[in-house]
Amino acid sequence: MKLYKKIVLASFLLLPMTVQAAGFGLYIPIAASTTSTVEDVDSSDTVDMDYSSSKGIGFVYDSNVGKDKMYGYRLGLEYLKMDIDNVDGYSYHGDEDYKRFNVVNTFEFGLVTSKYVRFWIGPRLNIAYQSFSDNYHNESFVEFGVAPALGTNVNLGSVVSLGFDVDYRFSGLVGTWERTDYYSNDGSYTGVAKGLTARFYLLFRFGESRSSSATPTNNSDSTPSYQNDNVIDESL
Repeated sequence: MKLYKKIVLASFLLLPMTVQAAGFGLYIPIAASTTSTVEDVDSSDTVDMDYSSSKGIGFVYDSNVGKDKMYGYRLGLEYLKMDIDNVDGYSYHGDEDYKRFNVVNTFEFGLVTSKYVRFWIGPRLNIAYQSFSDNYHNESFVEFGVAPALGTNVNLGSVVSLGFDVDYRFSGLVGTWERTDYYSNDGSYTGVAKGLTARFYLLFRFGESRSSSATPTNNSDSTPSYQNDNVIDESL
């Protein structure tokens, strides 16, 4: 848990979020088709796991919700509960609920940046901490992943926007496990994970304004420039 707090703190310190126009809000992450394959470091035994679809809650900062600029950065902090659906192809009937904390960094490049809609695409970096603990078993791992992502923001007015994005991540992970019953034992493992995640956002924009593409140059109160009106034509 300490590692996750350090990651969150570092992410906030990297952004001068309070000194620029930006968007903030809440969102619902929905994880689907999540799978992982891990290998025990000592025994080399492998385990394949499929997770059930799950949802959670998140807080988001976005540097560009509706501005007429190409680039934007989005930071999401989210929490989900992950349930195991099957292990090595067999249905899993345990009650293990993994607690998952994500720090989601998205680098957006706008394809459409109109007054009402912003459609973007870009890479996403995902840092996650996932853990499970009961009276007999403790397990935790850290995951680092990359994902292609695409999304859209729809501006409903001068302040409120709705957003949606989707990604498919590819991750590497390292973790530890421990049994605390009479089979007391512990170990570590490495592995890979992948999965599809969709996110639905409610965003609030503060200080954003769209720059005008052209500034009128017609000055109605200006008069024609007659240089040297009082100069006598010496050719006469």
